[in-house]
Amino acid sequence: MKTGLMVVGVSILAGCCQLPLAKKEEALKIYVRGLLHESQKENELAATAFQKATEKGANVGYLQTKLGQLALKKKDFKAAEKHFAKALQIDPESAQALFGMGLLYYQKKENTQAISYLKKGLEIDPGASSVRMILSDLLVASGDYSEAAKHYQILLEENRRNPLLHFNYATVLEKLGQEQQAEKEFLRALELSPNFHQATMALGLLYERTNRTDQAETLYRRLIQVNPKNHLPYLLLQGIYARKNDLEAVKGILQEGLKNGVNRAEFYQMLGSIALEEKEYQRAEEYVKKGLEIEPTSQAYFTLGVTYDKMKDTERMETAMKKAIELNPENAMALNYLGYSYLLKKNLPPEKLQEAFSLIKKACEIEPDNGAFLDSLGWAYFLMGNSQQAEKLLLKAASLEQDPEIFEHLGYLYRQKQDIHKAILWWSKSLELKYNEEVDQAVQEIIKELRK
Repeated sequence: MKTGLMVVGVSILAGCCQLPLAKKEEALKIYVRGLLHESQKENELAATAFQKATEKGANVGYLQTKLGQLALKKKDFKAAEKHFAKALQIDPESAQALFGMGLLYYQKKENTQAISYLKKGLEIDPGASSVRMILSDLLVASGDYSEAAKHYQILLEENRRNPLLHFNYATVLEKLGQEQQAEKEFLRALELSPNFHQATMALGLLYERTNRTDQAETLYRRLIQVNPKNHLPYLLLQGIYARKNDLEAVKGILQEGLKNGVNRAEFYQMLGSIALEEKEYQRAEEYVKKGLEIEPTSQAYFTLGVTYDKMKDTERMETAMKKAIELNPENAMALNYLGYSYLLKKNLPPEKLQEAFSLIKKACEIEPDNGAFLDSLGWAYFLMGNSQQAEKLLLKAASLEQDPEIFEHLGYLYRQKQDIHKAILWWSKSLELKYNEEVDQAVQEIIKELRK
């Protein structure tokens, strides 16, 4: 401690060599007083002392760096930049001033300049590990994974027992496509810190990407055993089961999470969606409503609306869909669903038809290549008497999706246009995908007409 202070003291005295000895000593005393204030976290007093020292003639780069550091603590970026720039004018090779400028730009989120200054500083003082760590993170954020990997390697040479460093290095190696080496680093991180849950999940995801789902499942199960109330492992497991189309396993893991006290809206939402798919509408309603008690989301109200539609409860379906749109005006699914539900009503008044058209048109603006939405818009145009625009949209929808309802609509369009052969063609395609008594009857009626 005494040696370091002596070196700094000599540095300060060297910076005011043109001053009389008494002035030099006074500047040194003020500077030391500033150091004491700084050690006691009395930053304002420290800054005042350092400033006085410079006014006494000790205007060296080191003092300007100290003033810059104190200004940076106060988030006074303008003053900090001024002091660091002055320090670098006095001593362009000052690693501390370069680091200070780098950290200044880092806090200002000007990453390119931050990286440049931190790199220059590390060339002069390569032992500044904390600075190298920040630089590594910045390089990752900027997408320069190769350079980041080099710096993590240097850090690991200095500290091979730091699990976080192994984890960070592993994530960078993954980005570089070096999955085998990444796996080793994740395993090393877990060897050093067995309860490093983030590393466990990251390794599990790596196993999933490399088609080792059994190993991933084992890791996620281990996380649940350690902390049964952590929702993430349940979601990761259900993802594995969902990709296998094992709905029973998906339900089982979500219900296990709820039983273990994981009170998450998305768990109820997913269970509600499964129940809806399984046509258990009462249960779907119960699950979705429980999720809405926790977090009212647009998607949940959409699912509730579909549930009510399947239950033939039009009024509650419309209320739920309107709520979904209110919470998220960009929910294209809800916009299309509500708009198309209006089109299905008999004797639809013109103002309601216009409302349906507006809802569906907005859905198409959000997702212009969604075949189902284009079908709805085409059908709206058909009902509004614009056959030309209807034909254009319905044919585009048919090119995007093989759907019996789209083909059915094209059949009605061509029937109206008296193009009997095209009408039969599209209705036949519709019946091939799904039998519809009404469509079948329409085909039979045309065939009878042709035989006359």
